[in-house]
Amino acid sequence: MVGRTNGSRPGVTLIEVLTAIFLMGIGLLAVLTLYPLGALSMAQAVRDDRAHVISVSASASAAAMNLHLDSLGPTSGVSPSLGVTPGAPGAFASPDPLGYGYAVLVDPANALLSPNFGALAGVTPGLTRTQASYATSTKEIARWFTFLDEIKFQKTGEATGGGALVDRPGTYTFAYVLRRPVSKEPGLAEISVVVYASRPLTATDGETTFTIAAPAVLGNKDQTTLNITYPGAKPNIRRGTWLMDVTYNTKTVNNLTPPVTYGTVTGHAYRTEAVLETGANSIQVQVASPLKGDIRTVVVMANVIAVVERGTIGKL
Repeated sequence: MVGRTNGSRPGVTLIEVLTAIFLMGIGLLAVLTLYPLGALSMAQAVRDDRAHVISVSASASAAAMNLHLDSLGPTSGVSPSLGVTPGAPGAFASPDPLGYGYAVLVDPANALLSPNFGALAGVTPGLTRTQASYATSTKEIARWFTFLDEIKFQKTGEATGGGALVDRPGTYTFAYVLRRPVSKEPGLAEISVVVYASRPLTATDGETTFTIAAPAVLGNKDQTTLNITYPGAKPNIRRGTWLMDVTYNTKTVNNLTPPVTYGTVTGHAYRTEAVLETGANSIQVQVASPLKGDIRTVVVMANVIAVVERGTIGKL
């Protein structure tokens, strides 16, 4: 009978086996957590890609159709809201002829289906929702204000609907924010494309307006935080939510006789990066880009996945 050599081991103990299984389980869990994170990253990447493609295509269409000169659209850029005449008692002031005009949201779906919708949520100051003369029906809106590259397919591989009636899901739709950098010059407009995901064209969803506490940001070009107060339910703001500045700003020119007060609403949009609760009815919002002016009123934009600034269209 052969004896054992000192220090030799015939096998592993149960404790060693369990330890190995435990460590392997940790490794497998780490690998498994990568799948949902990867799926989320892929979904975000697809949305970002779609938003960029849509913004390029949409801005090209707007330029080709001379949207900034459209009879149903941004020609009202000098007017702060539907049914309100600048300079009338209690109304917003006219814009500075040499400064920014009022921002206009060209959103035929809501403007057409709800003519009195006017401003976002109906109470937002100074931002008019308008139509476009080439999109005055549901069919035309689907043609000019939806992403047309998506097509539904049958199991056979053929497109559903067939021929000229190809069925498209309409997952992505868009609208435009137009503002004149020189309000008296209708031939030139700054354009931003607002990209929506899964927003139906057959319903009007109002957005919610909130007040900004301690709004002073001028003089601090790197300011990226907003302190939002709310009287009731907490606003639905999270990372990725888009906010639109609808603050009514005025300035008085005292060297004119008599002095003249001008007003404007520029309608700049900001993407939320982080949200921190600071009180029972207040939150602090970190946005992705520096604020462009004093902000006192913002709108939480529903179903928006991107607002892409595309420079200017037209010419002086």
